[in-house]
Amino acid sequence: MRTRRTTQHAHSSGTVHRVGRLARYTVAEQGASSARQPGYGECFNNMAAPSPSTFGQALRRHRLIAGLTQEGLAERAGISARAVQDLERGVNLTPRAETVRLLSEALGLDATARAGLIAAAHPELGSAAPLGGTLPAPPALPVPLTTLVGRDVEIATVADNVRGATATRMLTLTGPGGVGKTRLALAAAATLTEHFADGIFWVELAGLHDPALVPDQVAQALGIRDEAGRTTVDTVLSALAKRKALLVLDNLEHLLPAAESISRLLAGAPGLTILATSRSRLRVRGEREFPVLPLADAAAVRLFLTRATDAQPTFRPSSHDVEAVAEICQRLDGLPLAIELAAAWVRVLPPSALAARLERRLPLLAGGPLDAPERQRTMRAAIAWSHDLLAPAEQRFFRRLAVFAGGFTLDAAEAIAHDSDQHHLVPEPLDLLAALRDASLVQPLEPSGAEARFMLLETVREYGLEQLATASEAERVQRSHALYYLNLAERAEPELTGPGQIDWLERLEREHANLRAARNWSLAADVPDIALRLVGALWHFWQVRGHVAEGREWAEAALAHAGTAPSATLGRALRASALLAEYQGDYDHAVARHQAAAEVWRALGDDRNLARTLDHLGNCAHDRGDFPLAIALHEQALSLARTTGDTRAIANALGNLGITGIHLGDLETARLRLEEALHLFRKLDHAHAIGLALAHLGVVALRQGNLPAAIAFDEEALALARVLHDDDEEASALVNLSDAVAQSGDTQRAIVLLEQSRLLFARLGNRRATAQTLERLGALATAPDDLPRAAALLSEGLTLAREVDDNLTIAASLEGIASLATRRAQPALAACLLGAAAALRSALGAPVAAHLQTRYNANLAAARAALSEQAFTTAWEHGRTRPLEESLRAGLEFANTLV
Repeated sequence: MRTRRTTQHAHSSGTVHRVGRLARYTVAEQGASSARQPGYGECFNNMAAPSPSTFGQALRRHRLIAGLTQEGLAERAGISARAVQDLERGVNLTPRAETVRLLSEALGLDATARAGLIAAAHPELGSAAPLGGTLPAPPALPVPLTTLVGRDVEIATVADNVRGATATRMLTLTGPGGVGKTRLALAAAATLTEHFADGIFWVELAGLHDPALVPDQVAQALGIRDEAGRTTVDTVLSALAKRKALLVLDNLEHLLPAAESISRLLAGAPGLTILATSRSRLRVRGEREFPVLPLADAAAVRLFLTRATDAQPTFRPSSHDVEAVAEICQRLDGLPLAIELAAAWVRVLPPSALAARLERRLPLLAGGPLDAPERQRTMRAAIAWSHDLLAPAEQRFFRRLAVFAGGFTLDAAEAIAHDSDQHHLVPEPLDLLAALRDASLVQPLEPSGAEARFMLLETVREYGLEQLATASEAERVQRSHALYYLNLAERAEPELTGPGQIDWLERLEREHANLRAARNWSLAADVPDIALRLVGALWHFWQVRGHVAEGREWAEAALAHAGTAPSATLGRALRASALLAEYQGDYDHAVARHQAAAEVWRALGDDRNLARTLDHLGNCAHDRGDFPLAIALHEQALSLARTTGDTRAIANALGNLGITGIHLGDLETARLRLEEALHLFRKLDHAHAIGLALAHLGVVALRQGNLPAAIAFDEEALALARVLHDDDEEASALVNLSDAVAQSGDTQRAIVLLEQSRLLFARLGNRRATAQTLERLGALATAPDDLPRAAALLSEGLTLAREVDDNLTIAASLEGIASLATRRAQPALAACLLGAAAALRSALGAPVAAHLQTRYNANLAAARAALSEQAFTTAWEHGRTRPLEESLRAGLEFANTLV
């Protein structure tokens, strides 16, 4: 059976306050039920009777008189329920004096009853035996007025650190202000009473300002006086020399010079253990540091809800409230003090309104209990307490680190450590960082590769930004920060298509918050060149990592601040804007931006970049179904790229010509182009492009009827995309693999693969690819006669294809709906829709793919068989010649009747 926590820390298991109330209610009920047990009246009537013959009987009698269960007494006394059980059953016949004292106090015994209990425990000593020898009995530990939430594991770990097989005699709980070091120390100490026979002594040091007085404060807590001719340390040592005791030294960070005295106590009293709380470690020999971390998400939410209920008993959180509370707790870094201060606001604001106001946290995180220490009444005061203990150079470095969002490396910290004018030379940044880490103002993060990484909690960071503004350093430091991350982005750009692509993508992902901060500052400070250069460098990262919508917002905001004079910076930003718009199917915008970029490159005489822009314009033409224009533009790009010797541009143009050839049905030419492109991409070690080439070679193999080769190409492309964490290419590879799997007859697996790709494309905002996936799913759903589902998928896909001008998908969707019309005995409508699709394919120069020809022919034959030859021809010609929009409307209206 698990032991309960002590009364001082009742319900520290992390359960919410309501569970705590239930636990107390249950104990009370158990006590009441005990009163109804046989013999209770006898116990009550004989409460002043002579002591029974054994300690266990005496203890049980006093417990029943007090109306307590064994667990209830254990809670009050701060010992385990098992210990009480063993004492009452006589398993333990010689309880320690400290245990007897705790039980006597918990039972509320008067002097006579207490003496009787002592005599029963140690009859050989008589009833007047002292409880603690020459060392006075320790006072009770402080009693918190609120429950401790979410620290069960930490309580057990701290206790094990001082009593386990690898115990230390000097354990320091460290962490930032407001993380809950004192409460954790108190809760852990309460579980250790049986381990320290001579007591646990709580020494409060927050109000002490002279480190030399720490021994005096310890002596006062021990209840001993100075002896003439001896130092206080010697006096304390004489009292503790042969004792097994625990000293809890609370709030030591401002008294670190007292470490020498503490070290003397440990050396001179072998049975002494010290548990300290401090925002900085003491740096004494044998010290073990225990960093107290912020609460985990679930525990943080429980704490908020508990304190909110304390502040407003009528508070009944809805599911929406709980979501807002989770956001609040995350934005407050899981700091218990910050969460408790925020929770008090539910008397005024609902959680959603409170979350909306947390852009500036510190003004809200105030108004703590008046009986709390001043440093715990506001979050600002808690942080200021640590900040004010720093040396001037450390304070300067701390406020500069506040510009970093989401963490930083040592290299980044060094970039903002020194003033450019060198008026303020600071110590080595590594030393300053170590000092701030020791002060718990900087937190280490999990290492990323070979780089150590650090962060400031957001509440701490906000305080640092306030200090930065007060020092009039914000503009200078933020500029240094922006230039550092601009340099990082521009170094990364060429690497994103090289052998180091994966590492650089991961690095940019880690620094995304800092890149955002650099962009935001450059626009706010009217330095658009930095924002434009960031856009030009990061577009590929945004596309590969699924940040397309955000990237477009960046690009448009930067271009809105830009001038019109031709420059390479402007051209690259225009290209980035175009590529991101193209990815989302916004072809009008993409073409306009590409054409503007082409004008910039022509004005600058930059044929290398002009070739790449022409190739991108060819992609837009391809996606819109204008394959002749696409081929012309790709051929121009290829010719210009060969002239400039740009291997990457040559490979891109070849690959794009191969892709267009697939849609035109020229499979052998497409294969040759793609193989040549793949060869060049492998030479360049361009992993992303290698995956693209493999994927399209899989399409060629499928259409040529080589299923094993198609599946092999597709699986290799899928594996590579997953290694790269390239969600877009993963989704595309899933589509291609599903086509091959469906052709092999495994329809169910094909549907699963398509559903996976559909989710990825939708999350990425790739509307064109989403439309294509919906059309494929609709076509597969017709196989088991799941007509309503097929109709819904085809209708949604057709609607989306219209919106993004994807004419090839429009044609395929019309063919799918025609199949449904035939099954619903509407062959004339089917023939009409097939005629419209045929006209569209003819205009595009894109026949039905060879691997889909059998299905298409069956669809066509079914419609023809249900009509006379003349009726079929009339319907076919009607669909082929009437405006496409009419056929689309007719197809959608029919499909919607089936849903």
